[in-house]
Amino acid sequence: MISRYLENSARRKGLPPGSILLMSEERYRKTLIKTINYGESFCEEKSPENVEEAFVKPENTSVSWVNIDGLHDSSIIAGIGEKHAIHPLILEDVLSIDLRPKIEEYDNFLFIIVRMIMFDEKEFVINAEQVSMMLMKDTLIVSGD
Repeated sequence: MISRYLENSARRKGLPPGSILLMSEERYRKTLIKTINYGESFCEEKSPENVEEAFVKPENTSVSWVNIDGLHDSSIIAGIGEKHAIHPLILEDVLSIDLRPKIEEYDNFLFIIVRMIMFDEKEFVINAEQVSMMLMKDTLIVSGD
């Protein structure tokens, strides 16, 4: 864990704060977007191809959940930042997968980072993955590696 932190710190050296730089080790895995839009009388699940499609809501939608699985395409995270006017330092935190859990309150959303713990029965080890959440009035954006 410490060696990965040092490697990621070395990659950021010389870059301005808020640089959207991929810190994942699996750089070539496809990033998947999944959305769930629901209201009083319906629930719609889809797998959009890009960020623009992910935030198109049906007319009677009351809540949207946008799930980003894999942080391998930093342009997707940048697109979410542009769409919702999210500061580059927050986006940098989403892509920095070695952060401690935290909650930050902003004017129009909560930003939450937690560790998801999983047990690998084959290897008999515990793995932890960073999960970032942006909770807005009617939208939840969840991203993890």
